[in-house]
Amino acid sequence: MKTVASVKDRIQNPMLWRPDDRVLAMLEGTCFHQYANLFSHRFRHHVPMIAAVANCYDPESGVFNFGPEKVFLSLEDVVYITGLPVDGKAVTGLEGDHTTSSEKLLGKNGRIKENSRGKLKERGSVKLTWLRENFAAVPKNIDEEKLMCYVRAYVLYIIGSVVCPDKSATVPLMFLRLLRKEEDFNRYSWGAAMLAHLHMCLKEWYKGGTTCLAGHTLSLMFFAIERVPRLGIHMMGIYKPTKEQLQDFLKNRPTNFPLTQGWASKLHIESNNNHSGRDSEDIYGILKNLQPDDIVWEPYKRLDKDFLPEHLAGQQRMGLSHTILLCFERAVYHCPELCPKQFGLLSASRRDHWGDDYKVRNYKRGGAPTDWSKYRRMATWKKMWDQREFFLIVDGDKPRKGSRKRKVCEDKQVRRKVKGKWKRKESEFHTKGTENSEFVDKTLVAEAVDASSSGQKEGCIDSSPEASSRASPEDSFNTTKLVDEEEPELI
Repeated sequence: MKTVASVKDRIQNPMLWRPDDRVLAMLEGTCFHQYANLFSHRFRHHVPMIAAVANCYDPESGVFNFGPEKVFLSLEDVVYITGLPVDGKAVTGLEGDHTTSSEKLLGKNGRIKENSRGKLKERGSVKLTWLRENFAAVPKNIDEEKLMCYVRAYVLYIIGSVVCPDKSATVPLMFLRLLRKEEDFNRYSWGAAMLAHLHMCLKEWYKGGTTCLAGHTLSLMFFAIERVPRLGIHMMGIYKPTKEQLQDFLKNRPTNFPLTQGWASKLHIESNNNHSGRDSEDIYGILKNLQPDDIVWEPYKRLDKDFLPEHLAGQQRMGLSHTILLCFERAVYHCPELCPKQFGLLSASRRDHWGDDYKVRNYKRGGAPTDWSKYRRMATWKKMWDQREFFLIVDGDKPRKGSRKRKVCEDKQVRRKVKGKWKRKESEFHTKGTENSEFVDKTLVAEAVDASSSGQKEGCIDSSPEASSRASPEDSFNTTKLVDEEEPELI
């Protein structure tokens, strides 16, 4: 069993920076406003539980193996637990001149300077402590344009502390370009970016690159408690719960938004971060010996229909989308069809032809300015995210009205492969003896052959002796050699 020495989820950082009332007023109605008063007390992670859950992670498919079942951390879990939007623009774009963007959008340049080969260079990130020291106190007489710099600094601080925290206690300045206008804050899928970042951190830890687990690990812990209530009872010190205790725990689960705040208030663990292997192994043993009845497949049914605020209403449906999660240089597959039970489905089928490649992708940052939305395969993956609404998984093989597959078939000419070459199929099918036609549809050919004897169908094969004398042997049509039609390629 692999160990977790520490977690780098800096969920306590918002408690160190109480934003000015004017900053809070501008953030009202956005997904970042909740972090100002997320916790009313100090909350620490239960590191042994996080280590046990992380050891159940499968980096190849991105699911968690809880006993004989597979459980998937989906976008539905993210929007309910964290309150971050999961349906919006992809968190990607240009990583370019950080000095200009920092001075223009923050009013100051706080880029980290490092000595590389005797030369002083500036990195494309700033320290979280620098943001707090320079922007926590807002001057009294300040116009709205300069006040917006303090708002951006606080949001950047939240991104580096909670949404996408790393081991270095810094935050990349490339996020600043997405924070130009206040009305754009809710237009980006920060929850999808958070989940992509967490998958990347889990993969790095699993492969032995580090013993410190970064990312939004608190959401990972509460996700496990929502699915396996025995873990929550274990955290409360009840190691062998009775049925009555388990039912009482289920009845008293939090119902306030976001669930992170509710679970933190309910559990209120003052953990001393005891990293002894015994507790982690006990929790890991619980997860490995689970029975299907021990897992709550649809825990959010207890919540009211209006649980999510207005700017997040209906976004839980993105949990059903087979798509790509993007966070600049990172791309992770979101595959809910691997765990259909979570969505009340006995089986699942998806309407696409992307194959079964669930690998996590990560490009190296730095160097020349890069537009990650157009970089190599990132352009294709961004299209997949933009088409997320078309690829919601459905129950079994039941066709879905208005599916993307049907739309592509109607709107585009189908392409087929013949003798290793791609050729375009004509919209109207003719026999090979006619002009400007190369392919024959199987169905129409059969009808044409049947109609040739009666002479009732126009454009069918002429079997008269005159036609046979005009046609060469190469032009004669052989009904036994038909070209198979392939499925349309979706991008």
